Amino acid sequence: MSPGRLLLLSALLMLAAPARADRNSEDRLRDQLRNTITQLRALTQENASLKVQLAQAQARPVEDPGKAQRLQHDIQQLRGEREALQAQLTQRGGELQQLQEAQQSAQQDYRRLQSTLLADHRRAEAADAALTECLADNRSLLGVVDELALRYQNRGFADVLLSREPLTGLRQAQLEQTAQRYRDQAATLRAGSKNP
Repeated sequence: MSPGRLLLLSALLMLAAPARADRNSEDRLRDQLRNTITQLRALTQENASLKVQLAQAQARPVEDPGKAQRLQHDIQQLRGEREALQAQLTQRGGELQQLQEAQQSAQQDYRRLQSTLLADHRRAEAADAALTECLADNRSLLGVVDELALRYQNRGFADVLLSREPLTGLRQAQLEQTAQRYRDQAATLRAGSKNP
């Protein structure tokens, strides 16, 4: 068997050998593409060598009439193998193109999801800042309400007379209702600030 055929046989065996399980499909396709190109180059070189041998054989007087026929047969066989390798190369190129398009699509989806997550994160930060501000405002309001309720509770008879309140006590009842409403609101705010 000629060295060219051994090279061709070993190249075909390399194509038939299963790839390692941990390599992804794109790497396998690239490796197969490189192997196919290498094989194609080797076959092209062998074809050129056989053509030279054929030309030399045709220029010399025929010593062995079967040798020229064998060389012609070898050339035809190599052409067929080259065409098969060209078809494989075209197929691998198409598969590689499809994988690259799928990868680009996945990258676009990833970028779109990443921007959505970033926007959601910014909205959550803004909501958190607003919540913190609301809680601070509620605490301040609670302090004001507590102060108003305390001032009202400590109000004495002299204060009532000084503010020109009539002796009927109508104003007193209204102020007590207002104070109770403030106390209720303050209690509600306290409950809300404990469980934000």
